[in-house]
Amino acid sequence: MRQDTKQKSLVESILNVVSGIIVGFSFNIFLLPIILGIPHALVTYEVGVLISLIYASISLTRTYLLRRIFTKLKCNWTLL
Repeated sequence: MRQDTKQKSLVESILNVVSGIIVGFSFNIFLLPIILGIPHALVTYEVGVLISLIYASISLTRTYLLRRIFTKLKCNWTLL
């Protein structure tokens, strides 16, 4: 079994968050105004980026910490 290093956990977390940023930013710019019922003009790209960065930093921290916890517990679960 290959060891899950802190560096690999960080790389996995970053890739996970980057893909989430792309989806989240699109959501913030195009769908958030519709859902909240506010004009698109109020949700600028700057607001979309800010919201995305806040969620990304939370997601990065959560993903990294969970990965490290499962590694520490030596959980090796497979779905199939």
